[in-house]
Amino acid sequence: MNLGDITIQDFKNQFFRDFPYLNIWDETKIYNIDNVVYYSVNGLFYKCKNNGTTSIPTTILDWELVNDNILNYVLDADITKAQSEAKLLFNQSLFSSDAEIVLAFNYITAHFLAIDIRRSGEGINSKGEYLANSQSVGSISESKSIPNSISENPYLNIFTTTGYGQKYIGLVLPRLIGRISVVSGATNA
Repeated sequence: MNLGDITIQDFKNQFFRDFPYLNIWDETKIYNIDNVVYYSVNGLFYKCKNNGTTSIPTTILDWELVNDNILNYVLDADITKAQSEAKLLFNQSLFSSDAEIVLAFNYITAHFLAIDIRRSGEGINSKGEYLANSQSVGSISESKSIPNSISENPYLNIFTTTGYGQKYIGLVLPRLIGRISVVSGATNA
């Protein structure tokens, strides 16, 4: 399978509840009370005031202007960037079907997307972090442990910083153990 065939919409379909995607007004859709849309014609956000609305967002009877910013949403460009990062580390030969490839690739993409969105507001102040082994506040303490097979693996331990990365590890790890192939061949006397 060509990883380039996995679309942004495939990602959005898999993670339809996970990320706040930018809802761009679409003339083919019907909107209802409290639906918020981004109107790309003027770069503003509008909230629907009536059920069954099909008018453009600048129609005062159906829409009201609201204060919002596209940076509060996950954009298609953010997903594309995360997919590019995921392609660098994703080994599709670990999976036996296109459906498995799409599922796993979207999890590694979600991992990079979550990291990228977290880091986007930090800019030059961005600093790396790993999961804490233990934390304490006053008399309360919490301790966590990552299995050695993951924490000591430089490939896998980078995926421990998000839930999506941990899910990806769960999909990949069983496929890394005992992978063998048989190749036919002969020897010369």
